Amino acid sequence: MISITTKSGFKAEINEDKLQDFRFLTYMVKVVKGADDFEKLDAYMSMMNMIFSKNQKNDFMDHIAALNDGIADTEKVIAEFNDIIEKCKESSNKVKN
Repeated sequence: MISITTKSGFKAEINEDKLQDFRFLTYMVKVVKGADDFEKLDAYMSMMNMIFSKNQKNDFMDHIAALNDGIADTEKVIAEFNDIIEKCKESSNKVKN
């Protein structure tokens, strides 16, 4: 497990093995090369569902909303999630390689 804290203060425990799951990596490719924004958004949602428990995901959305007048703004959710992935890469040899 990787313990991370994002720039905005969200804390989570992430199972680094899930970041190496082929399906997760496939979603990452869709984020970069997706045909349109809907495909990319779908890939982000799938990645979140893979690495977060239901409670963690709710806590994550609540955290973003608390910073933005009660709104889990899409761009802010994506930016924060990207920060989580970067923190995982920094903390794990498995994810780096």
